Amino acid sequence: MEDDAELAKRILGGDREAAGEVYDRYAPLVRAVLLDATGSLPEADELVQEVFVRGLTRLAQLRRPERLGAWLIGIARNEGKEFRRQAGRQRQRFTTLVDHAAPKTQAAVSDTVSLIRETVRELPERERMAVHIHYLCGEPAQVARHTLGLSQSGFYKLLERARGRLRARLLELGKRQ
Repeated sequence: MEDDAELAKRILGGDREAAGEVYDRYAPLVRAVLLDATGSLPEADELVQEVFVRGLTRLAQLRRPERLGAWLIGIARNEGKEFRRQAGRQRQRFTTLVDHAAPKTQAAVSDTVSLIRETVRELPERERMAVHIHYLCGEPAQVARHTLGLSQSGFYKLLERARGRLRARLLELGKRQ
């Protein structure tokens, strides 16, 4: 597998295939970072494209090409922060008008989903990224572990810890209600 510095050099030389390799290598992790920021897979997928367009068009500005992956993740985090900032502004400007109350079952499902998302956000970053990549983005374990730079057993141990933390926290919250 080619290192990031060599891929960056090829991209700067006009090699589109190298850009595709960078996308294939880092898109799952970028998507997970953005899913964490947006809470919405469609929004995250849209922002993934923005991250790669911004990153690849500004590649000549990258001083340390061997840090290409970290650079793309930094761009993704900035995109996520900007998304949250804009979403906050939108919520302040607009309020939803509802003619009727939502059915209790729909409200209960929405509350449960919100609780799970909030609990996932409390996980340590590597565990949160593993959950996002594998479960929420639907990437196979092999892709997720490669994206996070883990061995197969290391990835499954990380997922096991994350599931254990989620289970414990959700049970704790359930007892309070």
